[in-house]
Amino acid sequence: MRFVVLGNVEVHGDDGPVAIDAHKQRLLLAVLLSRAGRPIPSDALVETLWHGNPPSAVRKALSWHVLKLREALGDRERVRFRSGGYVLAAEPDEVDARRFERLYREALAGAGSDPRAAARTLARASELWRGNNAYGDLADVGELRDESNRLNELRLAMLDKRYELELALGRHDESVPALRALVAEYPYTEVFRAHLMLALYRGGRRAEALRVYREARELLVGDLGLEPGERLRRLHEDIRASAASLDLGADATAVAAAPIAELPANISTFTGRDGEVTELLEWLRPGDRDSPVTAVVSGGGGVGKSALAVRVAHRLAARYPDGQLYLNLHGNTPDVKPLAHAEALSRVLRSLSVAPPPGGHDVDELAGLFRTATAGQRMLFLFDDARDAAQLRPLLPSGKHCGVIVTSRDPLYSLDDVRHLELEPLGPADSAALFRRLLPGRRLADEPVAADRIVELCASLPLALCIAAARINSRPRWPLADFAERLADSDRRLSELAIDDRAVRASFATSYEDLDAMQSRLFRLSSLLESPDFTVELAAAALDWRAEATEELLDDLVTFHLVDSPTPGRYRMHDLIRLYARERAETDEPAADRDAALRRVFLRLAAATRSALLAVQPLAEWRLAIGLDEDATGPSFADAAEAETWIDAEAQNLIALSKQASRAPDTGAAAVAIAVRTFTALMPRGHWRESVAIAEVAVAAARTAGDPYGLAVALRDLGQAQRAMKLRPEATTTLTEALKVCRDNGFHERVPGILNFLADVHRQEGEYDTAIGLLREGLAACDEHVADERIAIEIKNGLLTSLGFNYEQTGQFDHAAEAHREAIAISHGDPPAHAIALGNLAHVLRRQGEATQAIPLLEEALQLLNDSGNSRTFAAAHKHWVLADASDDLADPARAREHWNLAAEILGELKLITLEEEAGIRSAPRPEMPQPLRF
Repeated sequence: MRFVVLGNVEVHGDDGPVAIDAHKQRLLLAVLLSRAGRPIPSDALVETLWHGNPPSAVRKALSWHVLKLREALGDRERVRFRSGGYVLAAEPDEVDARRFERLYREALAGAGSDPRAAARTLARASELWRGNNAYGDLADVGELRDESNRLNELRLAMLDKRYELELALGRHDESVPALRALVAEYPYTEVFRAHLMLALYRGGRRAEALRVYREARELLVGDLGLEPGERLRRLHEDIRASAASLDLGADATAVAAAPIAELPANISTFTGRDGEVTELLEWLRPGDRDSPVTAVVSGGGGVGKSALAVRVAHRLAARYPDGQLYLNLHGNTPDVKPLAHAEALSRVLRSLSVAPPPGGHDVDELAGLFRTATAGQRMLFLFDDARDAAQLRPLLPSGKHCGVIVTSRDPLYSLDDVRHLELEPLGPADSAALFRRLLPGRRLADEPVAADRIVELCASLPLALCIAAARINSRPRWPLADFAERLADSDRRLSELAIDDRAVRASFATSYEDLDAMQSRLFRLSSLLESPDFTVELAAAALDWRAEATEELLDDLVTFHLVDSPTPGRYRMHDLIRLYARERAETDEPAADRDAALRRVFLRLAAATRSALLAVQPLAEWRLAIGLDEDATGPSFADAAEAETWIDAEAQNLIALSKQASRAPDTGAAAVAIAVRTFTALMPRGHWRESVAIAEVAVAAARTAGDPYGLAVALRDLGQAQRAMKLRPEATTTLTEALKVCRDNGFHERVPGILNFLADVHRQEGEYDTAIGLLREGLAACDEHVADERIAIEIKNGLLTSLGFNYEQTGQFDHAAEAHREAIAISHGDPPAHAIALGNLAHVLRRQGEATQAIPLLEEALQLLNDSGNSRTFAAAHKHWVLADASDDLADPARAREHWNLAAEILGELKLITLEEEAGIRSAPRPEMPQPLRF
């Protein structure tokens, strides 16, 4: 399949053009193509398609257009839902814009060594354009305007380079017609007039060449009040004087004879970074400007800054014909002092054939000589590994046509008039591709699993991948699996990632050694947290420091590229940096201090989950007696919604850190407390996978801590979550053990709830009579052993709900309705529970053919859920679905469709159904109830 955007947007398949006639689907395709391979948020697509005036059911409308586009393309996998948006999957050469950019890059890279091949490549790139405006009639749409302009500008740059090469190759006569067309198309673009003047002159048509200049001057002065630029004026004078510099070959000789060419060799294995390369090329492309342009590439050690800068510098070399100068400033080279100002300037001046004054140590004098030497020059400077802005500032040239590329771990934000590019580690696909290029031969093909594991353990850091490949290449008889096993040992990984003078550890050490005492201590202690990321509050607890001051220290560590901040207030460490930080913690931080830091973090989490539990489930206050026996205080939450938002944001950290706490007896009680409190906030809202994970941590922690009550509750929770996940054998085993622990230790108040969950497992197996018996046993146990009336009501409500379901399954609808009515009667003080009971009775009534009676109950239930902040929960999805079925029974298809779609939307948000299942529900005339809603 071929996608066309260099002109009007089109799609071509094996059998010819693919018809996409609907405007919104063409527009949707165009926007997805503009960022092919990268997800575009749904909100951005909605804004583009409806311009701030979306329909009421906008998610449905967007899904429908996506579905129609997939059908038109004939491949559902072409448009996928990922990371909160849609992404179009296309190979680079399937999209003409990508193919055009690739050809342009190849031509620029080869222009110096093989100009004929470069000219042919540029001719092929030109032929891809089917008009002069990328995205054609859609180019003015807001989401496409910038991309269209970018491609149009690249086309002009490509045409400029193409005819520069054509004229240097003596193809002046053949170029005249095309250049005349370009002048007509772009009358104010002087570069095409310059090419046309030179082509005419070399073809013996000097008078016509001069006439092109006169026409240009009349147009520019008459329309814009501007004289032609310096290039046209100089060319005009040279043509009038028949200057020898215009003769064929003179321009090529000038380019080839650049006085300085100091760039390091281009790296043949360079991989990925297409977006960054394009961005830097755009920034640094010579043009009319009043000052030199400087681009700073910043990033952590080993991320590939120098490789990227060298790559871009080689691509730009032909554009800076007066020379390309390279200087390593050694800002972070292990065991090497950063280059002093005087030494750096002296080296640059010698490269420029300017002798520094004898004993020249006056930085101002040297900088003045440098600025004089670069005035009027078209030179490219690559300053590698700058320590800070102060080291670099005297080295900035004065020539307005000069370009400067700087690499540094410091972003150098204090420099004026600078473009900044912060480099991240490679993505997984590019990391794997780089490793493949670094390891020739069959070794990768013979051991693909081991190769993938090595790439994973190098954590997408280019330096680590290069060192790993070098180690492997130096030992041709080593199995890759052996090296992967060595890397898998976290205690030796950094030692394995070293060869000759290159080492990942040394790269990190230079940044670490620049930290002050508090920064370095925070760096060490933060690395002890085995969580995906961490907040300012957790870091402050580890450091035992104020949150505001800790945040300032964390921002310093971000500047040093030792931590990353993906969102405000949240931080994380690269895997290899974390290993280095833990090494430093082992060396520089006493064991007692490390243990104390972790205990403070765990207590902080226990306090926070305590507050969250009280906000979300006040009736679960009894859980506060589990695990910790201290009455810790934590952050306050305004309401249940705020507490749930916090729990959702921290869920993965809570799982990871409670698991870490569970491994030591002295923090096992904190682990139990964190886990059982978190479970209470996760499980009722359908987060079943996370609930299983946190409950497993609680079970392990309670066993380690020797806490029978904590173990009983943790087993109860785990069995409940396994039951919800339909893991029936596991749930039966877990709940049976929970009953035994309770009965052996006299925890009778927990027995009714466990019997409820165990009954539900039997119901799932179709053993309804057994389930009914267990539920009646649970009701009796509740009356006998649960003294707290509020808790008793909560437990009985659950038992009655389950009893009603089981009666319903056996066709005993009257008994089922009676159980649900009793649940309604006792649940008035608990809006969510009352809503669930109302909905359950409505479901029974509908099955009895009483849809008219069921609908008001469902409306009341949904209103209660909405008022209590539970409108996007599993319970709400179930009530929407039953209301849809009841509406369909009463021949109200519009209302039925609205509530089926709402139920599908909520289930999708909870990740209980897939995107395809959600789309199937939306498109089915009368959808079947999805599996998660079937009791």
